[in-house]
Amino acid sequence: MLRYVDSDSASIWVETAEPCTVTVEADGRSYRSPTFTVHGHHYAIVDLVELSQDIASYSVTLDGEQVWPMAGRPPSRIRLLPPEGVRKLAFGSCRTSVPHDAAHVRTHGDDVLRAFGEHLPEAGEEEWPDLLLLLGDQVYADNPSPDMLAYIRSRRSTEPQGRSPTSRSTPSSTARRGPRRRSAGCCPPCRPR
Repeated sequence: MLRYVDSDSASIWVETAEPCTVTVEADGRSYRSPTFTVHGHHYAIVDLVELSQDIASYSVTLDGEQVWPMAGRPPSRIRLLPPEGVRKLAFGSCRTSVPHDAAHVRTHGDDVLRAFGEHLPEAGEEEWPDLLLLLGDQVYADNPSPDMLAYIRSRRSTEPQGRSPTSRSTPSSTARRGPRRRSAGCCPPCRPR
């Protein structure tokens, strides 16, 4: 995920399945960072510095294995902020937790942020925002889709443990996660079909 950008630098944030070295190849240069671990999750922030122009395409590798861009998808770009600052701002939030198929679009409507993202590759440069501000939480655990529930179950080696519906105590243990795939992708409902 492009986490930060200014007029001459950018930061790429990555979560990985296991400790590794994350490398971002951009504009003929390699930028590396080892992961750090927080509560069993492995992250890296890779800083791209001393940039003099926008990056037309970049790739991400984990210990030499390319994980981004995803096969069949257009290249990811990095647009530096203009020296005079932000001219155009887009804001929004993931608004639906259901799949983006025709049946769910009929019941829940189009996800505007997703539609905007799908429009941008065909749009002219003048339509691209300089900055995207994501508002609100990005977790919809109150009513997950069947695909999301299947994805969560596939990552667990046991059923969730802890507080029962009538208990007010804090969970004494949590489910151990099963094996994870190395991926820079998102959850199944957000993956291209």
